Amino acid sequence: MSKNNADHINNFNNLPAETLYQYNGRSRRTVRAIAGVLMALSPEIKQPPAHQVITQVKSEKSSTDRSYPNSIWSGYVAINEKAFKAVEGRIKVPKIECTVPGASVAFWVGYTALGSSVEQTGITEECSLPPSHPGGPKFSYDKYKPVVSEYAWWAMFGVGGGGEFHLKISPGDIVDYRVGYDKGVYDMSVRDLTTDKSGSKTAVCQPAIISDINNKPVKGACVPSEVEWIVERPGASPLADFGTVRLYDNTATNYRGQIKPINAYGVAGDNTNITVYALNMVNGKKLDETHNLRNDGSFEVTWLAAGKPGGM
Repeated sequence: MSKNNADHINNFNNLPAETLYQYNGRSRRTVRAIAGVLMALSPEIKQPPAHQVITQVKSEKSSTDRSYPNSIWSGYVAINEKAFKAVEGRIKVPKIECTVPGASVAFWVGYTALGSSVEQTGITEECSLPPSHPGGPKFSYDKYKPVVSEYAWWAMFGVGGGGEFHLKISPGDIVDYRVGYDKGVYDMSVRDLTTDKSGSKTAVCQPAIISDINNKPVKGACVPSEVEWIVERPGASPLADFGTVRLYDNTATNYRGQIKPINAYGVAGDNTNITVYALNMVNGKKLDETHNLRNDGSFEVTWLAAGKPGGM
């Protein structure tokens, strides 16, 4: 990533709220996508001890002793020393409520490769200021109705980059998203099953330069050892009210080529040595609640609060 891009992200994250939410259109989306990828590499994600796993459950209630806080992510993560071949999920796009200016939410699946590359694809819904808005710190949606937009995208860190698919997404649509991996090449795709339209992007993994245990720069690995099914507040924006959303058909293809739902990993009888754990979004206070996995690998996330921007 160029210094200009890095400075742009830093400036974006430090803007006051009334200025931040005037980033409309494609440039704002691009900045948020890149910022989200960078935050995905943050060491703040508290990983559970190796022996602690999410067991198969029927309850829809949250289990706080099996979840970990993250400032921008919620959902589920599966980790392993060996490569996953694919990660996939599905969602019925919720209709969001714009409770505060600039709120947004993203739903996606993706990879994290040993802290040196990230590959994601999914959809984002965001609240933008209408063209006639006056701006300023006293701006409110009480008088000016927000503009809600939905779009599908892909994003990578390592090679650096991301973009939108030319794909119209609407609330109520059933959307499938998938990232596949084969010999260093990633294939990221989003398909709207309601409209039967899709977009895809193929890219070669080029990992970032990271520091080893002696703090010396080394080229990172491209082993996609972690997969995620995530709800995110892009660019550390306030979290848009999505109510309760169900994420389903959540599968990961392991290094043996077996396609399994999340709940099939990390349980008695599973010999893949894969660990699964949950994340809840916390920024000063809890912003949403990730519910336990169902027997079919689906789970729900419930919105609790918009929170304040920032907190990365």
